[in-house]
Amino acid sequence: MALCRGSDSGRLASRAGIVAGGSRGVRAAIARCFVGRVLIPGILDEEGAALAAKLGDAVGYAHLDVGRRA
Repeated sequence: MALCRGSDSGRLASRAGIVAGGSRGVRAAIARCFVGRVLIPGILDEEGAALAAKLGDAVGYAHLDVGRRA
């Protein structure tokens, strides 16, 4: 994946991160670059959960709508 290549490709290795809106598109590609633990919060539950399951045990999905106030 081109996004994960280059001189900075090791910067995400063994890191933990939160990729808001990471269920699809560019943010999903960013979530795939993480080698450590990743949380993908978003409102696309089926897509987010499927991506998290595909990426492995170190990745989780949580429903989170940042457009609504609690």
